Amino acid sequence: MSTISDKLPPRSSQVVLFQRARSQWYRLFQAALNSLAIASLVIGVRWLGLLQPLELYAYDRLMQLRPGEVKPDPRILVVTVDNSDIKYQEQAGMKYKSSLESLSDPALNKLLDELEKLNPTSIGLDIYRPAGFDSDLSIRLQKDERFFAICKAYSVENNKNYFGTPPPQDIPKQQWGFSDVLLDRDRVVRRHLLSMIPKPTDPCDTDYSLSSLLALHYLSEKKDITAKLTSEGEWQLKNLILKRLNNHNSGYQKLDDRGYQILLNYRFYSSPKTVANSISLQKVLKDGIPPPLLKRMQQPIVLIGTIARGENYDDFFDTPYGKEIPGVFLQAQMVSQIISAVLDERPMLWWWSDLGEALWIWGWSIVGGILVLTSAHRLYLAFNVTGSLIGIFAISLVIFIHGEWIPLIPPVLALVTTTIIVSKTLHL
Repeated sequence: MSTISDKLPPRSSQVVLFQRARSQWYRLFQAALNSLAIASLVIGVRWLGLLQPLELYAYDRLMQLRPGEVKPDPRILVVTVDNSDIKYQEQAGMKYKSSLESLSDPALNKLLDELEKLNPTSIGLDIYRPAGFDSDLSIRLQKDERFFAICKAYSVENNKNYFGTPPPQDIPKQQWGFSDVLLDRDRVVRRHLLSMIPKPTDPCDTDYSLSSLLALHYLSEKKDITAKLTSEGEWQLKNLILKRLNNHNSGYQKLDDRGYQILLNYRFYSSPKTVANSISLQKVLKDGIPPPLLKRMQQPIVLIGTIARGENYDDFFDTPYGKEIPGVFLQAQMVSQIISAVLDERPMLWWWSDLGEALWIWGWSIVGGILVLTSAHRLYLAFNVTGSLIGIFAISLVIFIHGEWIPLIPPVLALVTTTIIVSKTLHL
């Protein structure tokens, strides 16, 4: 008769099995410990802002890989003033107040007459006019609640003081909007400044940007939609909450978060300038508004701005697409972002909570440890790591297309570093 002990493996085999099990548990423990340590290190380095240049570079690549918009925003018309338009005004005897002006009062007056055929909801002049306007034009603009003008706030940039540019005093204060935009260290505009509190001595004494004033006025006049503040102090338009950037949000770390800042979700077609329909000043003054434009555009938002380049005119900004964009088209991008999100449900750009991003980074660090433990050969390990890196990128891109910016560089670093460290620790 056999006993239970007869069915057990020899004692030496039991010891081998026990040692193997202990070894497997030890390896698993080491991999888990390393993944946690490396993820914590990556998160810490990221919090210090050391990864921000890489993360913004990755952000730009994701932005460029998004599919283009189907068409320009049909509610916005940009009237451009280039060097030939400036020369045309001079030849036509339309006098300027100063050499810095690109749009004379007679030209603006005639332009406004032509624009009346479109019955515009809002008109934004993205050209500084601190000296104001001639008396007749001034009276006209004071009575026009649709007309908004710009000024520039005091700022310090590259150790130089810019004391700002005042608004035209003959325009009501509630129709002043600042033109200031937010530049990252690489001079690229990725953020949209909606409002800020001016300094007591600031010549630009307004809380709101030109873009937010135009968008809010349009939504109020056309759809009776007004902005409200949530309990957390964020802007709410209808069911849309404009998520505010703070000093530690996604790829931005130690951000100067003064003012109300959001991410700028560019509308992109063949170029960032195709955000809206555009027409030159000279064409309008010579031929009027073309019939096709009159037919398809009624009650638009009109932006008037200079796209000329020269000693006195240089209003251009870098975008995530690696292309410059004139300031007036940047303003159009900002206006379009707000009204398209509210009326068309076009996605704004969001980001995860700090906890969600930390778990995402740690998760890929764990994946790195698992790949080491489950890959029988270094060639298989290299293949699996490559596939995982492609997976991180693909997931990030798909989620970004739908409006969420999740970490890309940190999980890549966590995965690769964990793979290397665990391999060396376990002598694989």
